[in-house]
Amino acid sequence: MTLWNKKSSETRLLRIAIVLGLLSAIGPFAIDMYLPALPSIEKDLTADPTTVQMTLLAFFITMGLGQIVVGPIDVKFRCVPDGANLSESA
Repeated sequence: MTLWNKKSSETRLLRIAIVLGLLSAIGPFAIDMYLPALPSIEKDLTADPTTVQMTLLAFFITMGLGQIVVGPIDVKFRCVPDGANLSESA
């Protein structure tokens, strides 16, 4: 492998690691922004607290079901061999 290919391969792995890190942070950031807003959502929509809290429950259920559905799809169509990780270099 030439130096150019090795460098581009390392850059690609770093880019993938950054994207995966940012994607894994979406859930906690969404919750951290949503929870303080619950009282104002309740007030603005003139809804009772139980209804507004149900939207948070729907978020958690959707996140869980998404992982259950997308996980097996990822395993089936994965392009990297089993056991490979981002820290390995070719």
